[in-house]
Amino acid sequence: MTHLKLLAAAASCVGESTCPAIFELPNGDLALIGKEAPGELHEFLPQGTGVGPGEQLVVVPRSVALAAGWQPPTTRERAHSVSDAR
Repeated sequence: MTHLKLLAAAASCVGESTCPAIFELPNGDLALIGKEAPGELHEFLPQGTGVGPGEQLVVVPRSVALAAGWQPPTTRERAHSVSDAR
């Protein structure tokens, strides 16, 4: 496998660890370095979603996601996604 393409990383790294980051894999998928999400976060996942075997829910700082190009949904988009889920 070739090196991963760094899309964004936290500015506050401690050495070569404790660095939340988002990478692009050669096939276009993303790899994330983040903190393991606390267990109680699992109960707030939207209905119909879940963390399966071999998966982990991770938390990536908003600043890292924004630096990688993520665009948060607008208030209107959020309202539609909530009404669509009902």
